[in-house]
Amino acid sequence: CFYWILCYTSAMEKYLQNYPLTNLKKLSLAIKRPLTFVDLETTGLLHERHFAIIEVGLVHINGNTVIEESSLINPQMHIPEYITGITGITNEMVRGKKTFETFVSYFEKISKQNNIFRICYF
Repeated sequence: CFYWILCYTSAMEKYLQNYPLTNLKKLSLAIKRPLTFVDLETTGLLHERHFAIIEVGLVHINGNTVIEESSLINPQMHIPEYITGITGITNEMVRGKKTFETFVSYFEKISKQNNIFRICYF
């Protein structure tokens, strides 16, 4: 299952503070399925036509086990200065990193095993 979560904060950690980790662990145990929260950084904002993913952050909760992952992604396009100002991610940081296509099979795998929650910011 894939769910959209609407947040009005600028960091996944602040979102998770609003829903104490203890409660999320209990939810994972109750439904007997892992939960995965996904946060994406991109080269543009929602109103822009063309943008690409530059970072994927994941928090996996499986009962009492919590695993955090973060990967920089090569967007195969220029990261505008204003996005670097927001995210701190530069063109140099993503140069030579894997492209998003290499992560697709991983996302397909975890989406079959976990309930996926996408963090959205406004």
